[in-house]
Amino acid sequence: MTQPVRGDQDRNYLLSVGDGVTFAIGMAFASGTAILPLYVAHYDVPRWVVGLIPAIFMLGMQLPQVLGAAVRARQATFWGPFRRQIFAPRLALLLMACTSLLPGEMALYGFFALFAAFALACGFQAPMWMEYIAHLIPAERRGRFFGLRLTLGGLGSLAASWLSAVLLDRLGHPLGFAACFWLAALFVLAGFVMEIS
Repeated sequence: MTQPVRGDQDRNYLLSVGDGVTFAIGMAFASGTAILPLYVAHYDVPRWVVGLIPAIFMLGMQLPQVLGAAVRARQATFWGPFRRQIFAPRLALLLMACTSLLPGEMALYGFFALFAAFALACGFQAPMWMEYIAHLIPAERRGRFFGLRLTLGGLGSLAASWLSAVLLDRLGHPLGFAACFWLAALFVLAGFVMEIS
C-alpha cells in the first residue's frame, strides 16, 4: 500500500469515521446485550440458550483472528481482498435480518447460524481492518479519529436504542425484531459503501 496524499487522508478520515458511526448505530439495533437476548427469549428455549449469544460472539471474534492474520500475510495485494473481507460480516447480518420472519423454530436456528457467521467473519477480518486503519490514519491523528468515531457512534447508538424500543413496543414479535435487524443491516451496509467509495 502506498501512502495517500493529504487530500485523500482527510477524505478517508471522514469516511472511516462515518463507517464507525453507522456500524455503531447498526449494532445498537442488533444489540447483543438487549435486542438479541429479547429476541431469543420469545422462543420456548432453556435460559442457557440466551447465554449462547455473548459466547458465540466472543468465540467468533477471537478464534479466527490467527487465521485471518495468516491469510493476510500471504496476500500480495491488500485492497481487493480486504474489500471482500469487510463485506462478509455485513452480508451475514443482512441474511440474519431475513431469518426473523421464518416460521417457528426455523427463525431461531437461522438466527443463530447467521449470527455465528457474522461473528466469525468479523473476527477473521479484524487483523486486516487494524492494518487498514494503521495505514489509512496517520499515527498523530489516530487518537482523535477513534475518539470522534466512538463518541459520535455512541450518540447515534443512543438514538438507535430509543427507536428500537419504540419499534419493539409498537410492532411486537416478530415484526419489531425484523425491523430492528433490517435497520442494523442497512446501517452496517452504509458503512461498507463509505469504506469502498
